[in-house]
Amino acid sequence: MELETQSLNQQPLAVCPPTIQKGAKGANVKLLQEKLNGYGFDTKIDSIFGDSTVKSVKLFQSHYGLKDDGIVGPSTWRKLQVC
Repeated sequence: MELETQSLNQQPLAVCPPTIQKGAKGANVKLLQEKLNGYGFDTKIDSIFGDSTVKSVKLFQSHYGLKDDGIVGPSTWRKLQVC
């Protein structure tokens, strides 16, 4: 039986965090807020997906040609280079 080996240069595929939206709380929201701030879309880093975060998400999505619905799913996570 042959075992497949993976090249050391090959990066494992990152799994996107779950889809989040207004009202969400926790580590994924904090990660989102940190990423948004890193891209210049200022929002308070408090781990709460409130109005300020929604506004920043919509601005980010619009700027990067995504549907600006304020919902952070796989497409938005990828643009934020999380996965």
